[in-house]
Amino acid sequence: MFEQIKKLGELGMMAVEVPEELGGAGLNSLAYAIGMEEISRGCASTGVIVSVNNVCLLISLDVCSVVGLSRIK
Repeated sequence: MFEQIKKLGELGMMAVEVPEELGGAGLNSLAYAIGMEEISRGCASTGVIVSVNNVCLLISLDVCSVVGLSRIK
């Protein structure tokens, strides 16, 4: 399963809505929903891994924007 997750990361699915300048795919919510539907259709547990990773990244970015951090490393 690690190889699948690594490949999904290379394809940008681990950070779908994260802006490109921060290393994400820079796509919108519709792209995320379609991608999640297709991934979960093939393997529900992989869908959960991808979903949790995306949610955690977005929460982190929201917190950083509220706190005022302009650059994330």
